[in-house]
Amino acid sequence: MLTVILSALAALGALTLVWLTLGALLCPAGWAAPVLVTLPLHGEAEGLEQTLRALRWLRGTGLLEAELLLRDEGLSAGGRERVRLLMHDYEL
Repeated sequence: MLTVILSALAALGALTLVWLTLGALLCPAGWAAPVLVTLPLHGEAEGLEQTLRALRWLRGTGLLEAELLLRDEGLSAGGRERVRLLMHDYEL
């Protein structure tokens, strides 16, 4: 049983090292130019919260240095309210 646990931990450690190495090679810190992410919003702004979560995660891990531009392309009143609330929640 101990052998199985140690093998699993060793495999997890190796996978972590590969993940970190590939991340450093693909997205070296400080090398990427800043990006402007433009999100066209319409209707009820469906999917905006998931997109903001993903962008916040990428920013937090250092994989993305970006400014965010939310573009109104026909938001409904409910959509505008959703955007306002999400901007407050995500501190945009």
